[in-house]
This record gives sequence, structure tokens and C-alpha cells, in this order.
Amino acid sequence: MRRLYDDLKRAHHLRHGGRMQLGLFLKKLFQRQYAYSIRHNYGEEGKRADYAVYSCLKIIMNNPPGIGDLN
Repeated sequence: MRRLYDDLKRAHHLRHGGRMQLGLFLKKLFQRQYAYSIRHNYGEEGKRADYAVYSCLKIIMNNPPGIGDLN
């Protein structure tokens, strides 16, 4: 996977087999690591609250990025 990713960054292109392999790997990774969080944000998991999008001002004023965070 690392080689496929490095080749993609270098050449900005992968052949069909490489795209398929990398795409399926990322699909599985996404399902495992992020699917619950997205369902939670939509109110389908946890306390079932349907969260609203933060305004730009709220992001800037209330959620300053910490070490290693990006906003």
C-alpha cells in the first residue's frame, strides 16, 4: 500500500489494478475507523442528537486547534 501511495504522489497516476487495490484498502480503512463517527454526527448512533454545522466564527473562537489538530 505504501508503494502504491508513494507512486501515486510521485506520478499523479496509477494504473487500473493499483487504483482498485488502493481504493479498496482505503474503503476498508474508512469503514473501520470513521463510519461510526459519521453515523453519530447524523444522529444515528450514541445519544441520537442531530448535530448542526459549526459556523466559521464558532470554529475560530471556541475550537482553537491543539497540537497536531487541523481546522
